[in-house]
Amino acid sequence: RLIRTRLRFARPTSARGTDRTMPPRMPRFTLWHTRNARSLRALWTFEELGLKRGSDYTLHNMRFPPRVHHPEFVRDTNPLGTIPWFEHKEDWDAEPRAAMSESCAVPLYVADICNSPLAMRVGDRGFGNFLNWMMHADATLTFPQTVVMR
Repeated sequence: RLIRTRLRFARPTSARGTDRTMPPRMPRFTLWHTRNARSLRALWTFEELGLKRGSDYTLHNMRFPPRVHHPEFVRDTNPLGTIPWFEHKEDWDAEPRAAMSESCAVPLYVADICNSPLAMRVGDRGFGNFLNWMMHADATLTFPQTVVMR
């Protein structure tokens, strides 16, 4: 059973103690994505957490492979040219707090940052099994999956 949650993000307040005078917050997460790629894991996580495209995250849809079709992405954002590419940056940050390319790590990071009940933490019962299954996606299952899909 999937759990859907709506999350409210903490925002700094103005000197008067209300956020009514603050300009609208920019999306804090950015995801570079291509169709049928591992970046779907991060996008799915955004949806499960109830994040809204445009207000909570920015999505850059790209043609695959980005190294060929989007040289500016390789030059300006991700020198490896891999997908997914994820960044977390708050309005007041000069540089991203996180810049990640591992598709299994991004959902863990986002769920934790958003204080989601979907996130398991060290010490939770079953945390080891949770991590093991998360890593199966890129380690154990990738090779057989590519053999079957080709």
